[in-house]
Amino acid sequence: MLTIMSTLTASRRRRAIANPLTLDRFAAGVGPHSIDTLRGFFLALIGDLADPNRQTLEDRIERARRIDDFWHLRSALFSAISLDRGEQVARERLAAFDARWQ
Repeated sequence: MLTIMSTLTASRRRRAIANPLTLDRFAAGVGPHSIDTLRGFFLALIGDLADPNRQTLEDRIERARRIDDFWHLRSALFSAISLDRGEQVARERLAAFDARWQ
């Protein structure tokens, strides 16, 4: 018989507390970490990219429905920017992205 654990283990609890995406750190509707604010921030980071690189990422940004969806876009963001503008520019923009989560 399958049983489902109703509580977090100690290690999962520690990871949840340490996770920068823990939802209680962010405002749900308005403020610097609202979905609309993050969407605008992401679109500004890729606004000057060439169309093929930008369009795919814009579609993924528009489909983001949760705050952690933006965190999962981090590698795609780096790839698109580095292909179009170079690795140094991508690192600088990701530093701005990372500062957003502080």
